[in-house]
Amino acid sequence: MRVCVGPATAMPIRCTLDALTALPASPCPRLDWEERLAEALTPQSPIFVNVGANKGYNAASFLALHSDRRVSARAWHRHVRGAGVADPVACGMCKPCLAGPPKAHARRGGTAHLLELTGNNRRLLRAVLNASGLFDRATVHDAGASNASAEVTIKARAAGVEDGAVAFGAEISAHRATEVVRLTTLDAFLSATFGDTREVYHVSIDTEGHDALVLEGARRALRAKRVALLEFEYSGRGYWAAGADGRTLGATLGWLAEDGYACWWQTRHDLVAASPPCWTPAMESRKWSNLVCTHRADAIAVLDGIAHEGEARRRRECTQSGASFANGKRMTRSDAKAWCGPRWKPAAERVG
Repeated sequence: MRVCVGPATAMPIRCTLDALTALPASPCPRLDWEERLAEALTPQSPIFVNVGANKGYNAASFLALHSDRRVSARAWHRHVRGAGVADPVACGMCKPCLAGPPKAHARRGGTAHLLELTGNNRRLLRAVLNASGLFDRATVHDAGASNASAEVTIKARAAGVEDGAVAFGAEISAHRATEVVRLTTLDAFLSATFGDTREVYHVSIDTEGHDALVLEGARRALRAKRVALLEFEYSGRGYWAAGADGRTLGATLGWLAEDGYACWWQTRHDLVAASPPCWTPAMESRKWSNLVCTHRADAIAVLDGIAHEGEARRRRECTQSGASFANGKRMTRSDAKAWCGPRWKPAAERVG
């Protein structure tokens, strides 16, 4: 077992031995890490900041976990449709409208702050919050986020459409419908909204390729360990794309580790250690996926445990598939997906 020890992480994490086999990560993970962290950490009056809130399903999920209000994805979906957004757009690309409720709990006091770039989505979010009676639990902010404060022109988007983003180069010139929006840094937003010391429990970033810049604009808060949980999206779009202005995930994870954050890929059902020295250049795939990071020792223990559980399960599945194949059973497609290869045994011992 290889152990990852970042320059300033609160405790070591275990590198995932079959990482390259378990990846690519999924743009639509189905994990329970948020609920397991809520049970283990029991945060008091936690704050959720969602950059790129779109239709607000992440806020609904957070409030279902961290408030005493009756919040469900299906009810949220009804309100989105009631505001005039039809399916399949109303349900969302990853079908968050079908998510089940969390286990019964006594947590309370959670609040959400939603930063959204496009005007139609901001109006949609406010309509849904009013219809659901959650306007006192969540606030919609008329701003996007980046690594600097600015006013920018973006393509106008219909309510609920998930590809709204800051334009790159001359993209904007081909579109007649535009709007001017305000960008801020997360450092400035957090200071103005909560002061300079209060912890934010969970920051989630989904900005269609702008995530690397949003992270850079939160560097002061991250160095100060003001964000307990950090989640962001990675892809080949926008500033993640290769090019003169592009950012790499490897470099981003490097400075996050220097600031004390350990990160994991989110695959469909598991977590895979991503932070250096677990990082390898082959992970720079620019495939659509999500990562979760934390600096807290108690949260690292939970997330590391989830990753290790998944690795152990895959080891069992690979061993079982290999034994069946060795005994003459034809390998099915699901068997092949579970076949981990030389990470678990020398290539010469593989059958077939």
